[in-house]
Amino acid sequence: MNDSLQMMLDMQTGKTEEIVDLERLADDWITVFQPYLDQKRKQQRKKRVLY
Repeated sequence: MNDSLQMMLDMQTGKTEEIVDLERLADDWITVFQPYLDQKRKQQRKKRVLY
C-alpha cells in the first residue's frame, strides 16, 4: 500500500513521465482513504459530549 501511495504522490508532483488520468486517480484516492476517514469520523463521534 505504501508503494501505491508513493506512486500517486510522485504523479502529482510531476516526478514521473506517465500521463495521469486525474479522474481515475481521484477514484483511487477515495478508495484508499475512505475506510480511514470513516474510522476517524466514528472516533470523533465517540468523543463528542452531549448535554
